[in-house]
Amino acid sequence: MADLGADGASMGPVGAVLVALPSALGSTAPVQRLAGFGRLHALWDQLLPAPSCRCAEPMALGTTDLRTLLAASQTLLKQWRHEPALQLGIDLLADASRPQAAELDAAARIARRAPQGMVALSAEAADRIDRAWELPLIDLGPVDGEAGRRPSVLVLDEARPLHLPDALALRDVLVVAPAQLSGDDAAQAEACATLLSDWIAGRLACSSLLRVVSPESVRRLQDPARLTADAFGTLGASHLLLLRGHLGGSGTLALQMELLARDSPRALWSERLAVTLDGLLSGEAPSLRRALADLHVALMSESLDLSQGGGWERLEDHQLLIAATQLMHRLSPLAFERAQQMLLTLLQRAPRQARVHAWLAKWHVFAVVQWLEPSASGLPQAQASCSEALRLDPDCALAWALSGFLRLMHGEPLEAARPELERAVQVNPNESLAWIFLALLRTYEDRLDEALEALRMGIALSPLDPWRYFFDSVAAHVHLARGDWASGLAHAEASVRQRARHAPTLIYLAIAHSKLGRPDLAQDYLRQLLELWPHYSVERFWQLYPGRQTRHAREFSWALTAAGLPPHR
Repeated sequence: MADLGADGASMGPVGAVLVALPSALGSTAPVQRLAGFGRLHALWDQLLPAPSCRCAEPMALGTTDLRTLLAASQTLLKQWRHEPALQLGIDLLADASRPQAAELDAAARIARRAPQGMVALSAEAADRIDRAWELPLIDLGPVDGEAGRRPSVLVLDEARPLHLPDALALRDVLVVAPAQLSGDDAAQAEACATLLSDWIAGRLACSSLLRVVSPESVRRLQDPARLTADAFGTLGASHLLLLRGHLGGSGTLALQMELLARDSPRALWSERLAVTLDGLLSGEAPSLRRALADLHVALMSESLDLSQGGGWERLEDHQLLIAATQLMHRLSPLAFERAQQMLLTLLQRAPRQARVHAWLAKWHVFAVVQWLEPSASGLPQAQASCSEALRLDPDCALAWALSGFLRLMHGEPLEAARPELERAVQVNPNESLAWIFLALLRTYEDRLDEALEALRMGIALSPLDPWRYFFDSVAAHVHLARGDWASGLAHAEASVRQRARHAPTLIYLAIAHSKLGRPDLAQDYLRQLLELWPHYSVERFWQLYPGRQTRHAREFSWALTAAGLPPHR
């Protein structure tokens, strides 16, 4: 299991609770049961030196530091591995020193969902963990039997680490590190740092000769001490751009830029310059534009053709968009709903910003994909937002990509989606979602080599994408269509660990296991699929699958039939 470390961020006024259910002890003889409880309580008392609270029924420990609690759960499981298995559950507390009965009950319900010998945690708790992508989290779906709050439950599984069967190596990739800025006004300096990082990454991404890791991925590298190692190791980048400076009271930023190359002890390029905050907000920053052009030359590439782009009227607007996109990356439905509220608020404040409309379209698309919004209402709203974004900015790559994908979701002819998806990668070759959607389209068109190429490009552009489960689901589809059942299965398993209730992934799992001669597993995934889509059948597959004219569609149909999917409903 990944090392949780001891430097986790404090949770502030809220806390977390660990609940242990020694239910397996109930089946042992009375003397053995008494001895087992004694050993468990001895270990339990040693887990945390000074917990915020300790309860006897159920066995519960509270603290304000979630990572410390996770580390304690790992310690307990390792020391208890030769005893009857435990079930452990972690959930959030409103006050770590005074847990409420309802909160302990919720944590106990989460513990009951954990396989014996593992620890389960709520999606809300997982949202509080920095660098959560390093943990092998498996999504078990929502907790049953709750009214109102139905959080997804995840489990830490050290036996099944999340990795791809064929590592997608990154080559010639530039990581723009989050800017590190000081200033008299700390809040203003932090906001300026976010704006500067986005400004630079967005303009470098305009070049088709560079692969720039998306800001959404880079921001998840939150430990400055490990930033260089993460960029070259975790992300496999070839170059890293560091940004440091000081924001003065007059709104002038004294900035130092430094370009590092992998396996090089010295900086490849560096520059000192002054940038005004007003210049960044308005989209005008001549000195920074010249520096980026020099940077591109240093990378032995063509000069950048930087687009002007529309500016934000207020710095708070940009901050609001960043906050909304970060909440969209969380696992809990509540955070996803809050992201929509922020986007709608921003839409009132900046109605002519195409990016806001495009992100709102993306929200609706993934709300439908994740079963958080009915398709009958979500898809039309997504299409309307795409249309408005493209009216305001005909070169908005995200809007083009989503518009093409929506045509596929509506079941329109493939010819209708192709121009929009190709337009998306034309106006911004670094838009990862456009490449993923294009891989899906090319699979439906039976252009499987091109589909694999588009898939690899999309994953390489956003290697830590918060919607990686969707990327892996598309990857499973592409590999299965190519007849690579083992790779398809590996990607489908990686996807279902992150989103247990994503119906298309369950279809791919049933197909893969059926083709690999595992009918019992194929039938199990079909059962889970029919819980979500009770009217699904082989006939329905043919009606819904856009690539029904391909050879692999027949293979899929035969595999589903062999697994026991009914021909009609």
